[in-house]
This record gives sequence, structure tokens and C-alpha cells, in this order.
Amino acid sequence: MSWILGIVGAFLGLLIADGSREAFGLVAGALLGGLLGMALRARRRIAELEQRLARVELLARRPGAVAGATAPAAVAAKPTPAPPPVPEPPGSAMSAPAPAAAR
Repeated sequence: MSWILGIVGAFLGLLIADGSREAFGLVAGALLGGLLGMALRARRRIAELEQRLARVELLARRPGAVAGATAPAAVAAKPTPAPPPVPEPPGSAMSAPAPAAAR
């Protein structure tokens, strides 16, 4: 659609431009037509996304309708356990003294 409007814009720019500025009118018209086509496409895409968002929000308000979809989020929210401590080699200067035998 953008390229069609670009061609139409180029044609209109060519018709409107003076004799010495026909190339400028052609290029400017093509750019303006292309931009108009992209703006119309973006407007249509935004309207589709707003409708999709409204449907998702409607489904989210229903109790139990999306219970299966919330389970992975709950699992992902649980903290992961810390890894076990690495034992230090014997004779290390940082190792703690051996516990004394209980009497």
C-alpha cells in the first residue's frame, strides 16, 4: 500500500511542480506518499493490537479461565536454591580447627 501511495504522490508532485523543479516534485511527492502509506499501516496495526490487548485483559479478569497460564509464572517466581558449599582441601590455612571431642 505504501508503494502505491508513493507512486500516486510522485505523480501528483510531478503535476504540481514547476518546469525546473519537476524532479524535486517527483521525489517529494513519492516520499510523502510513502510516508502516508506507512502511517496508515501503523494506524491499522495499532488498532489491531489494541483489540488484542482488550481481549487479553478480558480473559485475565475471568476467574479460573487462565489458571493454566499462571502456573508457569508461579514456578518461575520461586527462588532457586543456593549451590552446596565447596569443601576446602585439608591442611588449608583457611580451614577451621577440628571440633573437640565432647566429654
